[in-house]
Amino acid sequence: MVSASTPPAPDPLPCSPSQAEGGWEALVPPALERAWGWSPEKAKLVDPAAKDLLPALVRLMALRSAARADSTTSSVLDPWDRMAQRATLLHPRCGGGWTIAGRWLQALAARKHLEAVAPGVKATSPAPEGTESRFYGGGWAQGLRETAAALSVTLAPAEEIWISEDSPVSAAVQVWSRAVSREAPDAGPSQSGALLPGERLWLLGGEAGGLAGSLYQDSILRIRAGVPTPVDPASLLRLEPLLRRLRAEGLAREVRAVGEGGLMATLADWLVDSGPGRGAVLAVHPRHVRRRDAFLFGEDVQRLLVSVPAAGEEEIRAAAGKAEVCALPLGEVTEGIALALQVGGVVMAWRVEQLGGPAARMTVQRENLA
Repeated sequence: MVSASTPPAPDPLPCSPSQAEGGWEALVPPALERAWGWSPEKAKLVDPAAKDLLPALVRLMALRSAARADSTTSSVLDPWDRMAQRATLLHPRCGGGWTIAGRWLQALAARKHLEAVAPGVKATSPAPEGTESRFYGGGWAQGLRETAAALSVTLAPAEEIWISEDSPVSAAVQVWSRAVSREAPDAGPSQSGALLPGERLWLLGGEAGGLAGSLYQDSILRIRAGVPTPVDPASLLRLEPLLRRLRAEGLAREVRAVGEGGLMATLADWLVDSGPGRGAVLAVHPRHVRRRDAFLFGEDVQRLLVSVPAAGEEEIRAAAGKAEVCALPLGEVTEGIALALQVGGVVMAWRVEQLGGPAARMTVQRENLA
């Protein structure tokens, strides 16, 4: 039975980091401490081939589509909350940072300014001062505070729900957030949001996504370990004036934050939303991709996907270099039905209609029936 009650602890979640010698990190449960040592190399994972990456994107889009169809219920987290939740369960301090940075990045892409975030947490009530609660609560709260302060975001008091001991709980803690944003004063006129044939696609803010904490690692590789990519507030803050300048000069027509499912899932969503007859052809040099799956499906709440007029690529490159922001050309939007990608000698292509709408949901239904 799930019940909400006043926590018995005098210092409820989000609590201050433990005052024990060594701080909250000294209280890491042994299983999670071992998980921190995970890496692709130690796990002996190899960079997947195209035959593994092709179905991975279809599966990711199906999972996202199914989650979107269930979003009418209040208990379902939105994609940004789900990202922060997975990161929190691996490394609470990183998860707290993702909670703030994800909302900040989402607002920036939407021509808004993030003013405040109201976090929420659900945890078991019997042991709020125990090792596990301290590890999760203290680390998550510290990540929230650090990132909110660095990005000048007001942090509202957390909504707390305490679960009785006999309630079945799938995770030690569940976290969510509600953002308060306003229109940026110099955001410029809002566009249709649809991608147009001939436009170039650029990635701003980082070349490689992280595997740890991603939907891909959790659901495709079925590994729940590792340390998510730590938030770099300084890099995020450099994105804001650059994007403002690019928009003012007409060099960034539309922008999307790279969210759940990573770069390719975000682009596939954008193509589907742009209507029938929209595809893309991408080509990425291998030196920009340490692992193909991390680049394509990794998550790090620090990257933007930008549509650029064909004549503006040199200006984008120069402006990004001056702003010290990583900028990577990806390819162009086409009139067609395919999303095609070349990474070195590996070539892949997906039918856009296979990646969105009813087709994606049917993929999940068929797999569930099996």
